[in-house]
Amino acid sequence: ILFDALGLHVPVTGESLIIKNVGVWREKRGSIEILAVKGEVFNPSQRIQHVPIIKGSEIDVAGRVLAADSFIPEATTLLPNETIKFEYQTPVPNEKTVSVIITFSDEKRNDKFSY
Repeated sequence: ILFDALGLHVPVTGESLIIKNVGVWREKRGSIEILAVKGEVFNPSQRIQHVPIIKGSEIDVAGRVLAADSFIPEATTLLPNETIKFEYQTPVPNEKTVSVIITFSDEKRNDKFSY
């Protein structure tokens, strides 16, 4: 915000997009517990926007990050006013997880993932 006030805007990954309608729950798959996450990414702007990697961080009661996992949405871009859905699952979530924070990651699609 300080840089913006000085006219020196520093871009933030996904700043023109909105993550919304996020749901997080645990479910059993046989003997394995899964942390499932679903949500949407919305482009409220009038420009085509690049869709970044999504990051989910498991948080404990003290606000500490216990684990983080990245997920690549299928869409690489969003048209103006377009919404896409995303979902991912993490096997064996930390038993101390009380919340999950969903953000955009600074990782590049080609840095970590090849699919």
